[in-house]
Formats: sequence, C-alpha cells, structure tokens
Amino acid sequence: KLRNMLLLDGKPTTEVDITNSQPLFLAMLYQEEYANKSNKNEKEEEVNKQVNKQYLTHTLPPPHPTSHYDGTFPLPMPPDASLYLSLCEEGNLYEHVMKSLGISSRAKAKKMFFRLAFGRTKDNPLAKLFPTIIEFANGIKASDYRHLAHALQRRESELIQKVVSQALVGEIVLHA
Repeated sequence: KLRNMLLLDGKPTTEVDITNSQPLFLAMLYQEEYANKSNKNEKEEEVNKQVNKQYLTHTLPPPHPTSHYDGTFPLPMPPDASLYLSLCEEGNLYEHVMKSLGISSRAKAKKMFFRLAFGRTKDNPLAKLFPTIIEFANGIKASDYRHLAHALQRRESELIQKVVSQALVGEIVLHA
C-alpha cells in the first residue's frame, strides 16, 4: 500500500519485475563461462593446427563415431543447459519445473531454486532436470556456499546500474 504513495515529481512510480530473475542471472553466468571455454578451445584448436603443420606428417583421425563432439568449435552446449537458458529467457523456468517434477505451485518451484542459490545444500531435485547447471552452481559454491548468491547479486546490480539506470537517465533527459 505504501508503494502507491511513492511519487517522483508528483507522478506515481513504477515497479519493474524480471520474471525468474535469479535463475536468469545464473544462466548469464553460465553463458559467460561457456563462452570462455569455447573461446579457449578455439584458440587451442588454432595452436594445434599450427603444431600439426610443423611437426606431424599425417592428419589425426576423425572423432570416434559415438562421440557427441564433432571437432568443430565452439563446443556444443549440453542439451540440459540449452533448455535451461531458453526457459530462463522465456520466463518459463518455474512452470517447467512444476510440470516436470510434479510440483503443485510456482512458489514451491521458486523455493527449490532459492535453496540451490542461497543455501548450503548441494543436493537439489533440479539436478534431475539441469545437471550441467547444477554442477556449475555447485562449483561456484564449492569453497563457500555464499559465493553463488554473491555472484547473482552482483549480476543483478550490474544490470540495474548499467541498463536500467541508463535507460532512466535517458528518459529523464528526454522529458526534462
């Protein structure tokens, strides 16, 4: 009720909500890590090509037929990670978790994620759906369970500072 009384130059303020924002920030962190690995692999591939040209007189055999990796870069993203990123971008993560794990409410699905992000536990039912993402999250929490929460909060503050505040400044300047 107090929020309705907050005015800026006599005008009502607006609340902005990013649907499943904390999972989305985790997705952003994973994408950065994935991109860094892919870039590293691209550089390694170029170095390997140069070394092969200099020192090898034969070409290496193609990957084994059962290999999921086809030798091109960047590395293919694991399907569960790709699904997680899509669901976060679409704002449908909690609904997918509810349907897939038979959870009765969005609040329970959300609580499950928050236990992962902000809790000490490393066991989480979300690992059944998104093992790559959960492994990534647990890796961040390995030395201190609070590290993931701090990383997500930093990402959120960066978004507010760099994107939202700049948009607001532009809006104020345009309407001044």
